[in-house]
Order: sequence, then structure tokens, then C-alpha cells
Amino acid sequence: GVVDGAAHAKRQRGSSASSPGGAPMSISLRPPSLDFGSVYVCQPKISTIEIRNTHQTQELHLTRVRLDSSEFHLVFPPTILPPKLAVNITVVLLPRAAAAAHADFVLETNRGEVLYSLRGSGVASPFGVRPLQQRVVALGTHLRLPIALRNPFQTAIAVSEAYTSGGFLQLALPAHQEDREAWEVLPGGRDVIVELLFAADAPGPYRGSVNIELVSGERVVIPVDVTVVEQGVHAVPSSIELLCAVTNAGDDPSESVALEGVGVGAGGAYGASEEVPVTVVNAQDWPVRVEAFAVSDHADAVSVTFSPRSVPSRQEAEVARVSLSRRHVRGGRAVHGTLSLFTNDTQQPTLAIPLHVLAYRGALTYSQRDVTFDIREVDKAVQHVPLRNRFKRPLRISAVSLLAPRSEKGAGARPVDGVFDVHVQDLPLTLEPGAAWSGVSVIFKHVGGMRPLYRFLSVESNVGTLLVPVHAVDGSVVWSGDGVDAADASISHGLLGTGAEAERRLAMANVNPHEVALEEVSFSALDVVAVRLEIDEMCEVGAVLPPTVPAAASSASSSSASSSSPDSSPSSSSSSSFSSSSSSS
Repeated sequence: GVVDGAAHAKRQRGSSASSPGGAPMSISLRPPSLDFGSVYVCQPKISTIEIRNTHQTQELHLTRVRLDSSEFHLVFPPTILPPKLAVNITVVLLPRAAAAAHADFVLETNRGEVLYSLRGSGVASPFGVRPLQQRVVALGTHLRLPIALRNPFQTAIAVSEAYTSGGFLQLALPAHQEDREAWEVLPGGRDVIVELLFAADAPGPYRGSVNIELVSGERVVIPVDVTVVEQGVHAVPSSIELLCAVTNAGDDPSESVALEGVGVGAGGAYGASEEVPVTVVNAQDWPVRVEAFAVSDHADAVSVTFSPRSVPSRQEAEVARVSLSRRHVRGGRAVHGTLSLFTNDTQQPTLAIPLHVLAYRGALTYSQRDVTFDIREVDKAVQHVPLRNRFKRPLRISAVSLLAPRSEKGAGARPVDGVFDVHVQDLPLTLEPGAAWSGVSVIFKHVGGMRPLYRFLSVESNVGTLLVPVHAVDGSVVWSGDGVDAADASISHGLLGTGAEAERRLAMANVNPHEVALEEVSFSALDVVAVRLEIDEMCEVGAVLPPTVPAAASSASSSSASSSSPDSSPSSSSSSSFSSSSSSS
């Protein structure tokens, strides 16, 4: 694979490379990096890179290019460039998923190596196609898979040609088609164009593609990845790697970050899926039943959803889904174990899948003052929000959006109150360790009768979804937690039975850019509820709450069988607590 630029003594990055001593290598690449922008899945986009020999007298030998990517492809013949001349190389992006794509290639020359960055963003295909990948079949199995196109347009689309690459693939017309003139899809329709036939007489990986040319000139390329296995029972994938981000405080105490969710992968093949499916392939002449499962070593690091299932002969079936445990997210350990599937097959009673749970430690940091707006002082403002990568590996950011907190109606959706908006530039991008990005701007607009509120900037990245809180403040503190309605300033305990008990855990945070003194904490008496207030000595009256740090985690008790975990606090830090309790009478 491609390693860091610092790992090679003469590897340089950029448009005008220099030797380790600072002397120019006289190699120019234009553009300095290549961004394809948004590209539809299974529709190739072609671009070029100019490589120029800027030396006045010496030839430049372009030996080869090293690129490890299933989505980016290079056309590169070895070339000798005379002085002051240039050559163009062709680069193709064929997205396999609706997600950010990123790769580096290494250009080897007689003057050293040059590292070059490629990026783009896959968008779901308007024709409704996606790659046929991660398919595992038994030796001797004959596959027949339909290839269908969806027509998103107001007029009919027609196919002019369909063919395959790779000698192991064949195409056949569907049974309802008699000739090629039937290759037409009506507006809004979805029809099978061809059927893909596959058979192999030897085990191993098979790679190819189905190519469909439209009369309009558009081209659809569907990658096909099939692995043929010998007689027996097989679990797919052969190993599972789960990736999680563990956030730490930044160097500046005014900077912080909140983590919401994690990115999950399976050997790099599943991208940012939240769950990894586990499939059993039965390459035998009799059925096999998968009856149970077990996780050895650090079982609390993963969560497994399992369904006992019989797998017919020469077929496959999904039996489980594996995801990251929330307890592991909080702990942040890097652990290894095994997922074992138990079958009734006497030859293979156990199928073992190695599990690897790896933690990214670091944070995406920001300054609180850049995301705080005082509603007493401004009616409208635009604030740039620089974000810095404190992880020890590149952070690939694919999208930034505005979300409502979980405690509000419409949680997880874009707020429609018109108070905040966000403007983003230069996406997708790769942020190197320690680097900052200033492509995010928050727009604030004061609306009549508004009270303090907060929203989240949701940053989608290769280590999960990172949340940056954005506040409109007026000098007061913010309450959050299960049952808290910040807009109505109320705490709901729900419907309680006589003699029952419930608990509400609350958090109080000072989101103002200045200190706030805690002068009084009290509860008003209710007709049918007796209230007992206990204040932690660390949160006594007269305490001063520093800015951006939660002052107290409180617990208010009344009736209920259980309570869910509290909402995300606008800021994240441990603190003292106080509680109140009540019981029905």
C-alpha cells in the first residue's frame, strides 16, 4: 500500500516537488491535487494530470505509478520526458458507494518519488445500480443475476450496447425479451436489461464488470467481484474490523468536541456501514444449520444480532450482523477476539471469524467563541468556524450539516426555525493530522421572542459523525437531559402509577463565553408530590460556573420503572451533581 510521504527519504507531495535538502526536483504536477467532486456510483468520470519536466537540461524518467484503490484507476505507460516538456496521464474515478473516496498514488521517477492525492464523493446512481461485490459462491455454482436500470427522467431511455470485461462473465437477454430493440425503459420505470451469467471451474477471486452504453451517450459500469470457494461451509467475511473514534480534549481548554456514533468497516470493504453482515456459504450437497454463536475475548466490545438458520445446498444465507458496542465507544480500547458460529456439520462444527476493534484517538477541535452568539448583542452575524484535526491520522470529511439535538422534536433533522444556517466550502476534503480547515461558516439570525438554544454542526468523516454544538445565549445556563424540554423550560416524568418511582438525570451547562454565578437552586411545592432537594457540596450556592463547562449533573427522582440515558450535553466534561427526589402520594 501507499505509505506516508515522510516514510521515504525522497518522496515529496505537491505540484512542485523538492528534494529533502530543499533543492527542487524540477517536477511539476498540475493540478496540485485532483478533486473529482460528486460522481454517480457506477458511472466513471475521467480527468487528467499534467506531469512536466521543468529541468532545463536533464531528462525525467517516469518509471511507474503505485496506486492501491478499487475506485480510482490510472492509465500510465512508462515515459521519458525531455527537458521542459510535459505528458498527461488519465485518471478515472468509478465510485462503488455513496460515500467519500480518497487515495494517494506514488509516482516513481529517476529523481525520487512524488506523492499525489486523489479525492471525490460518490452519489447514489439515478439509474438505481450498484456494484455486485463481496459475493462468495460455491465451486460448481451457476449464477444468473438480473441487471436492471431505473429511468429517473421524463422521457424514455434506450440502451445501445451491453458487454462484459473478464472472460468468466457472460450476458443473456431476459426471457421476456426477444431482440435488442426491447432495450428501452419508460419514464419512471425499472426494467431488467440483461442477465449476468457466471460459472467457474477453479476456486479463487474473479474480477470484472458489466458495461452498459445508453443511446444518450451515458455509460454505466457495474463492477463484479466474486470469490469462488471449494467444498465445505464458509463464513463471509473471513475477518471483521470495526473502527471507532475516541475523542480527547484539545490542547486549548477552550476547545472541545462531541462524538455521535462511529464509522464501521469490514476489512475496508464496507465503508461507513453501521453493521457488518455475516453470511454463511454452503458449498456442499446437503443443507447445513447454523445454530448458535459466541464471542471470545472482550465480548462487551461488540454487539451481535443472530438468527439461527438453515442454509440449503449450494446457497448462502445471512445469519448475523456485528456492530460496535456503545460501552466500547466510551472505553476506547483496541481489542481482538473471535466470533464463532456453531453448525450441525460434523466436518466443520465451528466457523471462526477473527474480530479486530481498533480505536482512533484524538478530536476534531474548535474554539467555543466561534460557535457562540449572544442574542442580546447581535441581530445577524456570520462566523467562520476553523476545525482542526487532532487525530493522528488523516481525517476525511465528506459533509457538514446542521442538526437539532436529540431532546427536541425533529431530532436528527435540519432545524426549520431559521435561527442558524451553515455554509460549507471545499468538500469533500482530507485534513492531515494537525491541520486546520476554515471552510465552515455559521450564519445567525435573531428571531422575535427567541430564547437561548443550541444546534449541532454534524461533521461526517471516516471516523464517524462528529458533533460541534452551536449556541445562541443570553447569559443564562442551559439544562439538558432525559425528559427536559429546553424550549418550555420543563421536566416531564411521564405517567406514574401510585407508589411507583422514576428518575430523571439532568445536566446544567454554562454555554456563555463568560462565568456565571450560581445563586440559588430550589423546587416549588406541588400538590401531590413531595420534593426533597440534595445539592452536592461542589455545586453549592455561590459557586462560579466557568464558561463551556457543565456545572452539574443532577438527578430528579419520581416514579417510573426505568429511565433512558441522558441527552447529549451541549458541552462535555465531568462535574459535580445535585439531586431531587419525589414520590407519588
